[in-house]
Amino acid sequence: MGGKPDEHIIQICSQEKRVLITLDLDFADINTYPPSNYHGIFVLRVKRQSRSKVIEAVAKLIPYLPSESVEKQLWIVEEDKIRIRE
Repeated sequence: MGGKPDEHIIQICSQEKRVLITLDLDFADINTYPPSNYHGIFVLRVKRQSRSKVIEAVAKLIPYLPSESVEKQLWIVEEDKIRIRE
């Protein structure tokens, strides 16, 4: 869905009950995209958007997934921490 408007992307994720994983910081705006309206949003904030850095950021999430709910939450994944907002 690269190049599609943000609204289109989040609407498809919502319809298909999918979690959105994105590098687009617009999705971190809880006023525009309230986490409670979606199945989960992961915003990856990496300094370099290389394939290896993105994979590293996603790999940081994996240990948390069995014990943390992603439903109706915004996860902001930075290189040194993960913040979760509802």
